[in-house]
Amino acid sequence: MKPLKIVEILYYRLLYAFLVLFGLLPFPISKMVFGNTFYFITYNLLRYRYEVVLQNLSRSLPNRSYSEIRQISKAFYRHLSTMAIETARLCTICLLYTSDAADER
Repeated sequence: MKPLKIVEILYYRLLYAFLVLFGLLPFPISKMVFGNTFYFITYNLLRYRYEVVLQNLSRSLPNRSYSEIRQISKAFYRHLSTMAIETARLCTICLLYTSDAADER
């Protein structure tokens, strides 16, 4: 196993610091700002697995029209962005609850 390089360690520390600061924001603000940004990037710019999503939805919902499938795919990407925001916030939730438990002792 190779030891981590200093750049990698710095990257992970900066990412962790960002997640902690991000998690301290109220959830509606973080969801509104970062969730909508993440949705826009994944759906409109990157088109992250867009063809796969449309193909899977078309196969599983053969009676739906193409416009309905596009609506469902948009809802999927909205849900994906919400889940990404909630997962990122888990880092801070654990820190807050462990520090509160330590204060009670």
